[in-house]
Amino acid sequence: MTRYYASPDGLSFATTGDGPIAGPSLPDDWTEITAEEYQARIAAAREEADANAAEFIAADGDVPPPPEGTPPPVVPIDELPVGDGSTGGGQ
Repeated sequence: MTRYYASPDGLSFATTGDGPIAGPSLPDDWTEITAEEYQARIAAAREEADANAAEFIAADGDVPPPPEGTPPPVVPIDELPVGDGSTGGGQ
């Protein structure tokens, strides 16, 4: 019988089954949920992804601003300082 689990933040889901190969080992803080709740949460996540995709397409490819609390972006490689090569890299 399949068992359904949700992570503490509610953003990740997993299933396990019975038998000799029962599936992944889950952290202790994951919560078992019903099959109906699992299906509802998956459907809601798909709807949110579809809405985000529609918003992106409507913005004509412009990248929306990151959610609040997102760490700063990575510096593009062409903006990195160029060194003299004396600090490593196995050269």
